[in-house]
Amino acid sequence: MIKRENRPSTQLLKLLKDNVIGTPGKSMLYQHQLVEEKLKHIPKPHFINLYIRKKLIGTSCFCEREVIDAGNQVKGYYVRYFSFLKGFRSKGNRVNNTGSKGGKIRKELKKILNESETFLSNPSDYFYAYVAPDNIRSKMLCEEFGFKKVREFSTLLFSRFFPKIDSRFSKLPKERKEEVRSLLKEYYGQHTMLSFENYYYNDNYFILENDTGEVLAGVQANPEHWKVLEMPGITGWLAMNLLPFLPLMGRLFNKDYRFLSLEAIYLRKGHEMELQNLISSVLKHFGLYTGMIWADNQSDLYNSFKKNSPGLLQKLNKEITADVIVKTPESEINPTSKFVRNPAYISSFDLT
Repeated sequence: MIKRENRPSTQLLKLLKDNVIGTPGKSMLYQHQLVEEKLKHIPKPHFINLYIRKKLIGTSCFCEREVIDAGNQVKGYYVRYFSFLKGFRSKGNRVNNTGSKGGKIRKELKKILNESETFLSNPSDYFYAYVAPDNIRSKMLCEEFGFKKVREFSTLLFSRFFPKIDSRFSKLPKERKEEVRSLLKEYYGQHTMLSFENYYYNDNYFILENDTGEVLAGVQANPEHWKVLEMPGITGWLAMNLLPFLPLMGRLFNKDYRFLSLEAIYLRKGHEMELQNLISSVLKHFGLYTGMIWADNQSDLYNSFKKNSPGLLQKLNKEITADVIVKTPESEINPTSKFVRNPAYISSFDLT
């Protein structure tokens, strides 16, 4: 039985807490440890849940939100979860057919996506999601649902063994929240999928400012906690079993992985090199040593990160890329589409 629900249940919470993310043998396998906190923050969730004899076996969530595409505000739906109990997941390159138990939820999702006028209110609405290119199951499902790849983005790692707080560093006071929001709208003015839903989450927005009070750089910093279960290859085995026990290296990575996810980053023109001073400061503030940024590969933020000094962790790891995928009912995705031409805003909150 399929149910559309707007509140997370106890069963749903357990399903997502137990969910293992990643592709065995190809990528890191891990579990989010702050699921409940994140679920409470989603303002307009639409859960599509599959039950068998009142037992929840699968879910997907459409997060309804206002997004800004190159200055124009529309309604968008970010697809956050696609999770099943272990016994109902597809294996390898095989995807369960629509007659299977797991296929029932896929059939319902296809109906929502293909007949969006029954679910959405604006003809310009669209769906978007992030997917790892090495996840064959996810890619097959995306093709089945009619999503198209429009952009690529990277996971960028920043690390410091001994982070320091810059003297110009401070937490953004609430009375200046709208000021920085305006700066962010300008900085990401040509981006699609810009959302302020996760901006100022838990009042954790931080800035660097000059003597006259001008904001030079800003960032939303979210403490994260992952349980790492497996990493592929010899390098992965060394990272899991040797790195945590080496002097200082355990600060950068261990199985009980705690770090900062960073988003809503602002860099004043001409002050792009302040990024490393800002991130070092927030790491020291939270008592952590690593941070993650996700950025479109052709964005100003990505280019600025590359010019800074991200630290050892970025140098040791191969840059990991993923795809931004979109399904829109209004027109076909083509090379002239705004989704293809313009960089996408990537929310770290949506990825953690």
